[in-house]
Amino acid sequence: FEGLLELAKTNVNSSLFGKNILCALDTSGSMICEVGNTTAYNICLSLGIYFSSLNTGAFKDQVVTFDSRSEIRKLAGSTFTEKVDVVKSWPTAWGSTNFQSVIDELVRVRVQNPEIPVSEYPQVLLVVSDLQFNCAGSQSTNYEVAMRKLRSVGLSDMTVVWWNVNGGYARRSDEVSSTIEDSGTVLVSGFDSSIVTSILGGVDKKVVD
Repeated sequence: FEGLLELAKTNVNSSLFGKNILCALDTSGSMICEVGNTTAYNICLSLGIYFSSLNTGAFKDQVVTFDSRSEIRKLAGSTFTEKVDVVKSWPTAWGSTNFQSVIDELVRVRVQNPEIPVSEYPQVLLVVSDLQFNCAGSQSTNYEVAMRKLRSVGLSDMTVVWWNVNGGYARRSDEVSSTIEDSGTVLVSGFDSSIVTSILGGVDKKVVD
């Protein structure tokens, strides 16, 4: 694990390292589905440990879990196994998939902690999920509503990477996370280690399958 972290840190071609990637980890009931010889939930937590370890500043070792509600959590511990033990201690509600609660949690942190510099907030939101989101409650996409909320408290727009780790699932048409017209969004489908390399190498607007 430490070797993988060092590989990311020394990758001079990485356009993401140093930008802080906040992992939004879907802990809703549908994430217990099988993906290969594991579950979408296990993949989700593993990616959260990895990317949060690369962060710096106020959001180092931080992830945000979400189902019906969201909570920013600290991955305490200095080793991979210690962080896994922390993850295993988290209670899981297995509720719905309320993506907007992730943004509401970031807004709460911004309002209650004005001492955190805007420059330390994540520039990339990596949403690890099966993309069975609750609707945004308007004619707008989840992405559009999210960015309006961030701007209202002085935060910049984030690049949002929607990573569907259960690539075989077909979403219902009313669950729209973003459209081709939304700049700053990336859709990743499936699960393979090469996808991590692709994300670290850059998040130009594209579809990775």
